[in-house]
Amino acid sequence: VYIMVHSWCCILYECWLMYVYICLKKRICAVCNKSHDFENGESIDLEHWDTVASTAGGYKYDDGLKGRFISLCRKHHIEKHFMGQEGFKNKYYVEGIYLKKKQVMELKNIYTGHFKAFDDKK
Repeated sequence: VYIMVHSWCCILYECWLMYVYICLKKRICAVCNKSHDFENGESIDLEHWDTVASTAGGYKYDDGLKGRFISLCRKHHIEKHFMGQEGFKNKYYVEGIYLKKKQVMELKNIYTGHFKAFDDKK
């Protein structure tokens, strides 16, 4: 029974990681599924789940490989900062994910201005 439950949990976890990454890639809020539509006032932000100062030392040094990320609409982005990480996670059952090098390369083109320290030649 333990092996079945453990395997099922691993499958669910992998699906959850994929969901958060797809939301990042498509600029969809991982909480309410709003899409990015800047012309109509709907901005979907790349949210540093962990503070960028604690993981990278600031935006200038952020390569996207040290902290966790999630995409959030403006409403949920502000709410996460107001509630804090744990409160937000417990309310919505979501949290940021660590990115792989290939994912950072893809997201760097979508979220211009982020991952300034990322070096795709390394």
